[in-house]
Amino acid sequence: IEMLKAARLIYGLNCCQGDAAWLPFDDHSFDLVCMITVLEFAKNPIDILKETLRMTRKGLIIGAVNRHSLLGIRRRCKGGPIWGSARLYSVGELSRLLYQVIDRPARVHYKTTLWPLFKGSIKLPWGGFIGLCIIFT
Repeated sequence: IEMLKAARLIYGLNCCQGDAAWLPFDDHSFDLVCMITVLEFAKNPIDILKETLRMTRKGLIIGAVNRHSLLGIRRRCKGGPIWGSARLYSVGELSRLLYQVIDRPARVHYKTTLWPLFKGSIKLPWGGFIGLCIIFT
């Protein structure tokens, strides 16, 4: 709740609080929907993917910590109240989840990062952070 208040007061944003598996927006309300480190903490990622795909017209961007990376291994080892409950995904696992729910023609692309070793992005399946996009054709 405090984050919503801050977004409204500081930035003048119109924000709402909701359940990622059921959001109060019409079908195809947005050109693009973006989720950053959401699926890692979802009890049912399929429901959330279905909901985000329902709301988007043109595409979806997913950002996730890669389970097969040094960053992912560090997060899993660190554990704690946050990362101890996280379910990290690989590029292949995210792609398989998506193909279960994509309901229209689409292209799926991904890149990963090797920061701090390399500042750009590359197409390696073991980079630390996955940026995956779905573009509807």
